[in-house]
Amino acid sequence: MDYNGMDTFQIKYPNGNIYKGSVKIRIILNKTEKIRDGYGRMLYKDGSKFEGEYVNDKINGFGIYTNKSGKKVYEGYWKDGKREGIGIYYCDDGASYEGEWKENIKHGIGVYKFNDNSRYLGEFKNDIRNGMGIIHGGNSDKYEGEWMNDQGNGFGTYYYNKGEVYVGNWKNGLREGFGILTTQDGTEKRGIWEEGELTQPMDLDNNPILNKDKNCFIF
Repeated sequence: MDYNGMDTFQIKYPNGNIYKGSVKIRIILNKTEKIRDGYGRMLYKDGSKFEGEYVNDKINGFGIYTNKSGKKVYEGYWKDGKREGIGIYYCDDGASYEGEWKENIKHGIGVYKFNDNSRYLGEFKNDIRNGMGIIHGGNSDKYEGEWMNDQGNGFGTYYYNKGEVYVGNWKNGLREGFGILTTQDGTEKRGIWEEGELTQPMDLDNNPILNKDKNCFIF
């Protein structure tokens, strides 16, 4: 370990990694050692780099990780060496995620921008879309509603780019259960849907579960 003046040290590790930055003294079993603590920069053997805050020899606080090509991979907050809190992750294919993290995975509220210009804003759980969310498709379609297991599941509204609107239930990204599809000319197709298809149309004028006011259901 070399001392470079001020509070900046350089530590060369056996695996080829090099750290430059602030350190503090730690005593374990009467052995004194200097550990990373404060602001520093780690140059990894493969050419990638981390620059940011350390606490007790672990990445804690704000920091930026770049790959060996110098491309920024993650910029945000960390806890004990893992992405935690608010941060932006840049994918190799041009997509990106900006939002909440927990133990290195997407968890909480965030925005995922796909490389086809579509965008999801909403809840994530265990690294996938779960909860309430809105996706704007690259073709100008839009879905807003409930998500589970990374797909539309539950109640939601889909706005098609040709002017149609579907309001109702979904299962695994397809219309499933009761729903109403309104076409461009205002025609309504309502009833029970299965795997995206209307299988049990409902006639408002002749259906016995409706009262005289066709806008009011009797359940």
